[in-house]
Amino acid sequence: MESRDDDAFGAAMASLKKNPAYADHVVFLEGIHAASKSRDPLALELFEQIRDNEQLRPDVLRQTGLCQARIGQFQEAIATYEEAIKLDPVSAGEARLLLAQMYYNIGALKLAENTLDDAVSANPDDNAALTLRGSIKADLRRFSEALDDLNQVMDTPGERAAASPDVLLNYGLCLLKTNNKEAIRELVDEQARSITDTDLRGQLLLAVDEVEGAGEIAIEEQTPDSAVSRLQVRVENVKGETDKAVQHIKTLIPQFPRDVEIHEIAAETFKAAGDEANLAAAQKVVDQLNDLTARFTEAVLNISDDIDDIDGRIECAKLAWELGRFNDAGRWLRVAVTLDKGEKHKDRIQEAGQSISNFPPPLAEYPFLTTSGGKAASDENSKTAVDSEPPKATSEDSGATTEASGSEKPSGNGNAAPKESPPEQPAAQPSSPDAQETPADGNDSAKPEEKPSAADESETAPESKKESAEAEPTA
Repeated sequence: MESRDDDAFGAAMASLKKNPAYADHVVFLEGIHAASKSRDPLALELFEQIRDNEQLRPDVLRQTGLCQARIGQFQEAIATYEEAIKLDPVSAGEARLLLAQMYYNIGALKLAENTLDDAVSANPDDNAALTLRGSIKADLRRFSEALDDLNQVMDTPGERAAASPDVLLNYGLCLLKTNNKEAIRELVDEQARSITDTDLRGQLLLAVDEVEGAGEIAIEEQTPDSAVSRLQVRVENVKGETDKAVQHIKTLIPQFPRDVEIHEIAAETFKAAGDEANLAAAQKVVDQLNDLTARFTEAVLNISDDIDDIDGRIECAKLAWELGRFNDAGRWLRVAVTLDKGEKHKDRIQEAGQSISNFPPPLAEYPFLTTSGGKAASDENSKTAVDSEPPKATSEDSGATTEASGSEKPSGNGNAAPKESPPEQPAAQPSSPDAQETPADGNDSAKPEEKPSAADESETAPESKKESAEAEPTA
């Protein structure tokens, strides 16, 4: 099939080449064809030949930016999109979206949001821009503001029924964070089955007192490798099955030592059980993780308007590692590598790569883990939850490339949808404090391959992904 397509393309090009008036169009189409075959350097050479063609220039710039993003030329892609916007500010909606996504992918969230503000100002009904802007606001824990954008998208005729899993993830998360029971009820009644994140779906059901439905989902989540889920413990707490909840949370704590939601549930469970010692330990860990999340959010904000701050992105990688978000830490380092064109930060990046190659130590010891062999048992449980070592990112790791839709983004989000195994990416999405989804915009804008993991979701293993948004960075 591919061979026949190539033959048809060749025949079409041969026909066009006979007419000198279409010479530049031929070069443009050859560039598109090369890009479709992942030959981006060749495509860039072809697009450069016709960059001065006024008729084709908007399309040439857009395709050039996409190719540059895919091969990790992030600064160049940004400059290309900016040029496209200046060329035609009135009709630059797609260029603005591509530029905003590019900023988002490298963790420049303020620049991304400013660009989206311009896009929405030019076209208030630009749902792709509203979706991404809502995602950024959620990443930065501005849930009410995020909900304003997402509500506008969901209220558009036809959009609610066609909402992507990523949009529903962000929307459901914001509803939970703002405790909007009426809207949660509506979402559950209309689209519960469309919410692919089972933990989030279970939380939404619990929020409207559908305990049995949430319990059924908890059972569905069970696998040979993971017989217990955080949702199951939540359900047991609601049902007053304290003994079961205690037993199960004790299983989860050593498997998810830096997942703030696990420790929040643990605090609730040990409080119900009257276990003051373990309750104190749970509260201590929650406080420590919340402090780390605040530091991570601050670090993301510090680089949110600077595309050249390599040290700031290294700091984001280290803090993501401390939060147990190993995939995210690796993505932040890969972005740092890609932006460090002159390798001035090579030693710092290598040092950071070494530091995140080990698992962070426990934040606090639970009494139940240090009695009657509990510590040894917990260590063993923790090992079984890990498939591989945390990522080692060095200056030789130039993996921060982009797919046709966009670049891999570290995540900085700290309250992204709850998951058993934590992303996007983001993160990939460099990310913000509460990892979200990438916009389902329907075009080929630079959409991140992975959506940043949430800062309050630790990873069971460095390679386990929190793929709530297989498509976003977070703060």
